[in-house]
Amino acid sequence: ELQQAGAVGFIGPLVKDDLTHILDIKDLHVPMIALNQVPGPSPSGLIEFGLTPETDVEQLAAEIWSEGGRAAVILIPQTPFGQRLGQHFDRIWREKGGSILGQVSFTPRGERLGEISRDLPALPKDGIILMIADPEDARAITPNLMTATQVAIWAPGKVYDGRADAPSNAALHNVGFCDMPFLLAPETGGPLSAQSLMARAPADTPDAGRLIAFGLDGYRLFTETRSGLRPDFSLEGATGILRVGQDQKVSRQLTCARFEKALPIVQGLAPNDAAASKPSPGVF
Repeated sequence: ELQQAGAVGFIGPLVKDDLTHILDIKDLHVPMIALNQVPGPSPSGLIEFGLTPETDVEQLAAEIWSEGGRAAVILIPQTPFGQRLGQHFDRIWREKGGSILGQVSFTPRGERLGEISRDLPALPKDGIILMIADPEDARAITPNLMTATQVAIWAPGKVYDGRADAPSNAALHNVGFCDMPFLLAPETGGPLSAQSLMARAPADTPDAGRLIAFGLDGYRLFTETRSGLRPDFSLEGATGILRVGQDQKVSRQLTCARFEKALPIVQGLAPNDAAASKPSPGVF
């Protein structure tokens, strides 16, 4: 119906089940940017673009490895999401040749977050701690870890809430992470910068910045690819450097940073080999 009404393309769907139904369509007639990714081939005209936490963990693992980390302890919240990401990092890390020395679970908002170092095994010089935690739990856990150990601490991007001037970020001093450039360079982009657009977002929407960046890149991908896809296509997007593989799925190369006092200081791009890895299942 939309096509008959003159639509020149589609952006969506967001939900993975809806995307699965679209894969059964042999000819879409008009280009489509799906806002998720599912395993398997895509029909002609469909590009799959998603923000999957597993992909972010793969990028983070590549960055940690490039920095010399080899033996890891994983801290995870006692939630299905935490278990899922912990298992994914475990698999990726072992495939690289790294070792997992242990896994420590914690209760989100628990009373013992500030004592979690008591449960850690001994770590060698090339050891690292992967902390899967949201900003609030990470702020409670990190100072204790910094006091008890000298190894590097890393976390997926959601450890950062996007507020570069938040005094509470001081508790995350020296934690490394990889995230989208939209949040790490909030002044870049003029009227489409995070600084400008997030000022209009509801204050009670913690993922507003990531969702805004996702929408921006979905539209940019559509406008850049609607007339055809170049073999060397890449786009410096809000969510990362975007590339479209032969399977019509978008990979994102993230930017990595480390907290210094309360500020995230950009260190550079995550290794490109992680961005070229196979996409993980969507989260919806």
